[in-house]
Amino acid sequence: MEIFKLQIGDIVESTQGRDLGCRYVVIDINKKGYCSLINGKLRTMDKPKIKNPIHLSYVGSYPELIVRLKSPITNHELNKLIEKFNAMEE
Repeated sequence: MEIFKLQIGDIVESTQGRDLGCRYVVIDINKKGYCSLINGKLRTMDKPKIKNPIHLSYVGSYPELIVRLKSPITNHELNKLIEKFNAMEE
């Protein structure tokens, strides 16, 4: 398994746990290296998921999303940006 150096704004996919296959956006990385993840649906800005990066797979980076994360963003807007990224990928 290849481990990437994750950054804020990266889009990742869960490779372990109940959320296997779910895509998230990294919004924070704590001192121990754990990532705070949101997807705009179940995992919102108010209630991010904390996950070990070993259990994540890097999907890509979306410049528009990184710019939007620097300013206040709603969960609905975030969800739409993730859907737009997934559509571009296909």
